[in-house]
Amino acid sequence: MKTSNVGRFILLKYCIITAIIFLLFPVIVGLFYKILTSEPVSISVFFQNINIDIRNSFIQVIITILFIFIGIYLIGGWLEILIIEKGKSESIVGMLGLFLLWVLLFVCALLISAIENYWTFGILGLKSSITNSLVYGLFLYILVGVINGLIFGYLIGHEIKKKKSAIQ
Repeated sequence: MKTSNVGRFILLKYCIITAIIFLLFPVIVGLFYKILTSEPVSISVFFQNINIDIRNSFIQVIITILFIFIGIYLIGGWLEILIIEKGKSESIVGMLGLFLLWVLLFVCALLISAIENYWTFGILGLKSSITNSLVYGLFLYILVGVINGLIFGYLIGHEIKKKKSAIQ
């Protein structure tokens, strides 16, 4: 059950592609809005706000990135084992891998929010944060995880199988 880093690098590549798509989406929407209407739109304000938010919550961003890298390391190796050694369906395994990364991202965001609110408001802040995350955030993370998994799941699984067979 020894794995190489093929699954991890492929999963990292598709995570970077997903991040780029998420950053380009507001630009595309803003450009279409500007073309279809005569109202001015400032896309740079969106990215300035993101920059300010990252600087204001730098520790949370670093913790989230570390969680994602740990998830990529663990899940990428697991994907490789399931696809190559166990012969499981590459599209289902690829989709499940991306979905699990979104679940990990949700858990990370929930824990960070819960800890911050616990420090500020005590046990009521902790309960409130967990409840709000489950009620308002869980569905969104599941939805985006399923969509992301459906779009890139087959590509990840197929690429892992192709690269691993080229190495052997």
